[in-house]
Amino acid sequence: MQRNALRKVFDRPDFTPGEVAGLGHRRLERAEGIGRKGLATIIEWLRCQGYELDVDAYGSQSRDLVTARRQVKKLEKAMRVLQTHGYTVLKGELDADDGKE
Repeated sequence: MQRNALRKVFDRPDFTPGEVAGLGHRRLERAEGIGRKGLATIIEWLRCQGYELDVDAYGSQSRDLVTARRQVKKLEKAMRVLQTHGYTVLKGELDADDGKE
């Protein structure tokens, strides 16, 4: 599946590990047909071939920040829904060991 996705990226059937590594993490994240597992498979394949995936300036760190913001918005929305239906939302304390309440 990853091979087919990379064929679409390069618009040709053959490519080298060096060409794939040169695309960079950010470009591969955005490629159609490459999800998290597929990206992990490509990274491992590149390592076996002696390449490392080029890390972009924004890369996965900005993706993590965007994901965190979306999660906060979802939680805020859920809290508003609960409050409009008469529930009281209390702030809990996080357990220092595992980050769960």
